[in-house]
Amino acid sequence: MRLVHQEAQKFDLDPMLVLALINVESDFDQYAVSSAGALGLMQVMPFWKNEIGRPEDNLTDIQTNLRYGCTILKHYIDKEKGNLIRAL
Repeated sequence: MRLVHQEAQKFDLDPMLVLALINVESDFDQYAVSSAGALGLMQVMPFWKNEIGRPEDNLTDIQTNLRYGCTILKHYIDKEKGNLIRAL
């Protein structure tokens, strides 16, 4: 919970929004893998490692996954000019 608040604050995101997203995406399973290959709590697709991280990053590591997930969520919220429905 502390890490969620920490990472959410870095991106000016509501921690409750991040927790809700985690609940829907992975049911709080840090080792969740989707049929499309998304990984971890926030279901991050591995291609994001090349876009915003490093190839060696472990997307099932909680802090790494939260950092990626919050970065991606903020990107889409900004892209959609604050429209959460479209961003999600």
